[in-house]
Amino acid sequence: MFQDGARIQMAGGESGANAPVTVTIPTPQPGGRYYLYSVIASYSAAPTGGQITSTGLVGDELNHAITAAGWGGITFPPLSSEENTGISVTLAAGGAAVVGRLSVCYAEYP
Repeated sequence: MFQDGARIQMAGGESGANAPVTVTIPTPQPGGRYYLYSVIASYSAAPTGGQITSTGLVGDELNHAITAAGWGGITFPPLSSEENTGISVTLAAGGAAVVGRLSVCYAEYP
């Protein structure tokens, strides 16, 4: 827990074969915002069109290609959401019989 009471939280999901997986962090408390700290993603086999994207962040959104099977992570200085805005992070469908997994580490600040 941080001094101001914010807690680091984790949310995640798994797709079916050839389906995207989206982690949605809902709208924060009034006047609040989220900070995204890291994203961990994996595909069960080499993906076709593998990609991580986001919505709800201030400025540049995540938009990264993934070209190999296995897991990988992105850790960054905290990326802020717009005030009163949730964040969605999506791992694109990986192709026939490919399963995706996605975890997002974040905190809400008043």
